[in-house]
Amino acid sequence: MANSSFSKNDRVTFRPGPRARADVSGSVVSVDTTGEGRGRATWLTVKCDDGETRKVRPGACRAA
Repeated sequence: MANSSFSKNDRVTFRPGPRARADVSGSVVSVDTTGEGRGRATWLTVKCDDGETRKVRPGACRAA
């Protein structure tokens, strides 16, 4: 799934850190864009199944 195609309520899977052994799944709560022009970045706010809310770059996520 392309980065721009994640939207609210989509299920995603990602690895929460570089040393994490297992993937984490959750639902996208919001898609946030910061900055302007070339410095603009997109972040997904994900409510994970383990109860935590994490901000993740879309490139780190896969569709679940």
